[in-house]
Amino acid sequence: MSDRTGHEATSDLDAKNRAFPILSLFLCALALRLWGIDWSLPNERHLFSYHPDEGVNLVMGVLENGRDPRPHLDLRFYNYGGLYFYLWQGAVAINQSYGLVREPDSQQPTMSPTATFAALLKVGRLLTALLGALMAWAVFALGSRLFGRTAGWIAGAVYAIVPAAVVHSHYATVDVPATFFLTVALVVPAERPDWAAGDWAPVLLRRGPEGASH
Repeated sequence: MSDRTGHEATSDLDAKNRAFPILSLFLCALALRLWGIDWSLPNERHLFSYHPDEGVNLVMGVLENGRDPRPHLDLRFYNYGGLYFYLWQGAVAINQSYGLVREPDSQQPTMSPTATFAALLKVGRLLTALLGALMAWAVFALGSRLFGRTAGWIAGAVYAIVPAAVVHSHYATVDVPATFFLTVALVVPAERPDWAAGDWAPVLLRRGPEGASH
């Protein structure tokens, strides 16, 4: 009995020792992606952000009929896949219930601080930043499965700080979410090659990125 208890305690300690560096990698990546997340949000000088795609994504992918920020299935917007926009809609609905992100806007004085363009865009940006930070874990996991744990750490650490990935994780656009879902779709087949030969793998590898991007 004591041997089993000692073995379980050792296993728990090993799991914590493995989880802490991964959590640290995620938090480092997240911190870089949250730094400057407010850049060019709508204010008294401009109605939308300076990023050319964010306004289009907000109006066409999140606002129902281009006006109301509430969840809806029929986007009527086919420039990209709908998965990221559905997640964004859900995040907006949660924020409107709990008021975690509030951005008053003098150009929209009658709007709730959780429903202004600034607040809606910031929610989308935070979602992108979260998925971008999780990408560091996904890259680590994929690298570890394919080339060993050391390669996984190097790949995850590089992705966490590489400028292009950090910059694109600041915007409410589909690029980072699509990359995240594609990478996750590769992690499982890399862990279980026998699964990769199954019928589900081609569907996941194709439909996952399609749902988030084009």
